Amino acid sequence: MSWATRYLGDWTDRDGNSNVEEGLLTGYLTRCGYTPAQISVGIHNARFRDLMDRFMPKWQFFSAQLNRFPVSHEDWGY
Repeated sequence: MSWATRYLGDWTDRDGNSNVEEGLLTGYLTRCGYTPAQISVGIHNARFRDLMDRFMPKWQFFSAQLNRFPVSHEDWGY
């Protein structure tokens, strides 16, 4: 698989800068044959990870710690 790329410039200080360029990603995924529903989920997941990386840099560590706990249903008597 080869990646066709083009330099878009230094967007470090651009308003609304994001690791996810929705328009570019949507166009690429559409050309690859993905459905709009698949694209929507992919963009949501990428945006979520971008926000978590930005505002909670250790989120993956915390997520891994939480996932180590056993999850079970207990009868709480209600």
